[in-house]
Amino acid sequence: MSCNVKRLRSRLRLQAIPLLRVLADRSREWARADWLSLAGVLVAFLAAALTYQQVRQGSESLNETRRATDLAASAAALRPNLEIAAEVFAYNVQNLEGVVDGDPSGSGPTQVNGTILDITLRNRAAGSSLITRAELTFTTAEYLEPCTAEGGPIVVSANYDVLIPDDMPPTPFMLTKDVRYEVPSNSHERFTLSVGPRTTVEGSYPFVSAAEVVLLHDDGKRLPLGRFALINTGNNPSFYPESALDPTSDEWVLPSLDVSTKACMARNAKKLDAITASPNTIVSKEFASLVKRLDQEGL
Repeated sequence: MSCNVKRLRSRLRLQAIPLLRVLADRSREWARADWLSLAGVLVAFLAAALTYQQVRQGSESLNETRRATDLAASAAALRPNLEIAAEVFAYNVQNLEGVVDGDPSGSGPTQVNGTILDITLRNRAAGSSLITRAELTFTTAEYLEPCTAEGGPIVVSANYDVLIPDDMPPTPFMLTKDVRYEVPSNSHERFTLSVGPRTTVEGSYPFVSAAEVVLLHDDGKRLPLGRFALINTGNNPSFYPESALDPTSDEWVLPSLDVSTKACMARNAKKLDAITASPNTIVSKEFASLVKRLDQEGL
């Protein structure tokens, strides 16, 4: 079959379509079928255009959603994730700053005993975390009952991070300490906080306290550290931890236990037991050793 014959048949098939027949013959008037064919073509074209636009908009919307998801994921990765990394400790140290007044041998700067909260923190995110405040809510804060008549003119003022005022309000009460402590991304950092009474007078017995401690960080997020049982050594020559003189010692020096003194110390032992009775209490090293020592004495 020749190429001319093929072209002729193809032309005849196209002309069988009303619209194309009219378009091919411009001298011919349009019939109703021609108009219907044109309308169908236009409708099909508009439908195809609308479908394309919808597909395009849907693709753009999907891309925007993906970008928003990626940004949210990036922001979440940068958001700090602060947590306690290890066991929390509390213990006494002897090298905190203070001032002594009323000492006949001389007044002025001195080193004082105080309780330290020792926390290792971990930031598991790609963004650094900033601690801005420590909150301590005290449920107990008092000196142990004096069981011996000792005293003097010496007053020691401490420079603790958190100072318990001399005129303490009724418990429970809250004390706060504003700080700026940064924990870098994906790292561990040690955070310490010293706590104790503002002043200690000569002859005073140890000061005991119990407090719930919370750290505020990164726009008000709260990290509870737990409930602590703490003891400051006081300033009495017959009642103090031996660690005040020998850091390796875990013993306490107690006053002579006659009948009246023993009854008084039994009341103090009862106070300590009440503080440690609450579950999950983090007991400082010196607090625990005093409880053990009094128990050995049958108190």
